[in-house]
Amino acid sequence: MLYYKDSLTDGISIVKNQYDTIIWVKFDAVFFKLDTDVYICGTYLWGETSPVYNIVNVDLFDALETDVNYFQTYGSVYVMGDLNSRVGLRNDCIIPDENLSFTDDADYVPDTPLLRASFDSVCNRFGIKLLDVCKSTCLRIFNGRLGDDHGVVHIHIFHTRVLLS
Repeated sequence: MLYYKDSLTDGISIVKNQYDTIIWVKFDAVFFKLDTDVYICGTYLWGETSPVYNIVNVDLFDALETDVNYFQTYGSVYVMGDLNSRVGLRNDCIIPDENLSFTDDADYVPDTPLLRASFDSVCNRFGIKLLDVCKSTCLRIFNGRLGDDHGVVHIHIFHTRVLLS
């Protein structure tokens, strides 16, 4: 659910809705006087025990990864919601990662580890899938990096290039 003032209506638009569970909202750069458009994904990924999970034959993590890759070409990307993913203390980036000039594209930016703490040490199957999405799209898990982490399972993800720029 997204609430905003009526005066912001012209700057906010829903740009994609998949299965009513992965919804992308665009914040227009011109309207908000930003350097780039901002795409925010609000999502609830059904757990494996959900009846909907067994009815809809789609890998929501694949859908999410495809969308992230698409929207990153147009602006900054943020993902938030309940992904039913427990990642414990596992890394959300490739370690160690380096730029190999003889094999990598000149635009390749190696992953930079950002320390993360969590009170939740459990990792589930969806957590592994989420970590794979993070590694392949350069998204980073916000939980445990800023503020107090009290084992909350809602995961907020941000793109490292936005944080580091």
